[in-house]
Amino acid sequence: MRPEPVVVRRMTVGYVHYRPAGRFYEALTAAPDVVIGAFSTAHEARKAIFGDRHTRQAALRRAAPRHPAGTEPMFRGDRQIGWIAEVVGGFEAVSLRDGEVLGPFATAGDARKAVNAAWGKSRSKLGAVHGMAARRRGELVRLARHFKQRGRKVETYPMALAMADSLVFSLTGADYPALCEFARRCDLTFDEGVAMVAIRKVTAVAEKKGRYYRPFAARAVARLLGVTLAERKELQLRTIGAMDETPEQAKERSRVERLEYERQRNKRRRIERGALPPTRSRSAARNHGR
Repeated sequence: MRPEPVVVRRMTVGYVHYRPAGRFYEALTAAPDVVIGAFSTAHEARKAIFGDRHTRQAALRRAAPRHPAGTEPMFRGDRQIGWIAEVVGGFEAVSLRDGEVLGPFATAGDARKAVNAAWGKSRSKLGAVHGMAARRRGELVRLARHFKQRGRKVETYPMALAMADSLVFSLTGADYPALCEFARRCDLTFDEGVAMVAIRKVTAVAEKKGRYYRPFAARAVARLLGVTLAERKELQLRTIGAMDETPEQAKERSRVERLEYERQRNKRRRIERGALPPTRSRSAARNHGR
């Protein structure tokens, strides 16, 4: 039986090999090919591989370029980018890009910002669809906890589909460790087989469509999870619709939300131009005092 690869962010980090003779699952690292241990289930073997990877990454960080004693190193991923040190009158920052000493700064946070600014942005600005997906992940957490508080059963596979779809537009991507962490935030437990089927289905469609892939429609998520209009209003869901909402109600809701958005936008623009907030008239103030 061929070993099953364990993939994190499109990189194979290990293998799970079933041994029929001993009826156990063997966990192995990808490089070098080292046996971590034998486990009774594939899920435990995967967890061991993830734990071993986390330990090795921590060791890499400790073995990064040295920094002076008494200073605090700064990293981006596994790469050291500088350090900060407490000095008389504040904090100093040193960037490894040019070796320049910056500061002093009033707080350690300001010193960290200076080092990060010297290295520039760590990634390109994400699009609006990533923001919408991030909002949906938060709403899925609220919805799952709401269902649990009301004693309502959460259908595992539909919830896993909605979660995997929102994870496509995240920094980690839709993989098994990310879905497990997402389920922990939702206070849910998934069977490994159900989670993997949902991940594979969503990622297959996302890879096929490429940059044209978009998250599930709000009404589609509502049908998957059985969200009602009352629940949508109670939880203030914006990226998840309601399965019992009529087209007329949806149109009116969109119109009201659009008007409120424009009102808040115009108010923000007036304040940015230096306009003062409206004050009450003298007669209104006198009547209020009475």
